[in-house]
Amino acid sequence: MFIWDFSAIFAVILIFGVGIVLTLWIIYTLNRQRQQSGEVIADFLRHCHYCSYIYLDYRKRVPCRCPRCKSYHD
Repeated sequence: MFIWDFSAIFAVILIFGVGIVLTLWIIYTLNRQRQQSGEVIADFLRHCHYCSYIYLDYRKRVPCRCPRCKSYHD
């Protein structure tokens, strides 16, 4: 038989609390990775209107600069 004193109750509550926080953190992380993997590379594609060069702009700068002809455009 186990004696339920204050330290045992505190330890059980602490273990369950840490378990709940850890479970929520894992669910949040997995859900966030699933959403980020759904990003399409087409969001980063840019098309230069002057030289017709297609390039990737991961920073999504406005105005961006074409790496080929060095012209600025939106």
